[in-house]
Amino acid sequence: MLSILLICSCNDAEKQAGKASKGDTLKTKVNDSSLSAITPPAPPALKVVAHLIYEDGTISKVDVLNDKSVALWNVIIGGGDAEKHTDKVQLTLSGSLDSLSVLVKNGKKIALNEKNVALSGDKIYQLTNTGCEEVIVDIQRNKVVQYHDTIPFRCGE
Repeated sequence: MLSILLICSCNDAEKQAGKASKGDTLKTKVNDSSLSAITPPAPPALKVVAHLIYEDGTISKVDVLNDKSVALWNVIIGGGDAEKHTDKVQLTLSGSLDSLSVLVKNGKKIALNEKNVALSGDKIYQLTNTGCEEVIVDIQRNKVVQYHDTIPFRCGE
């Protein structure tokens, strides 16, 4: 960045008016047009979200995977923060990666196990029979964890 140092000399009347006087220095930064523009940070390589799919086919607005403030108790009967009853989840992976291993467990059962997944945009999965057991989402690339989280479903009285 190019900086220019200006030294201003003014009389006492100007000083009283709030302007710089003799001996005061004023530093001004001037942008050099040859400098490259500031680039925004790169988006994450992988984004994972999950939404409830209601019986009528509509999708919840809340991301039940990443918003831990959502109550997911008895969603199969419309309980908790569910607007309607549901037993399905839409899991969306977004990004630009290849060689992914996607493992999703619904309780102790494996709901999804896909290897060598290549992402270029969005990939959508529909998980069924959800709502009473935790759903664990584990995504790896070359045995390195890229994403791991849980949808904390629960059922009971």
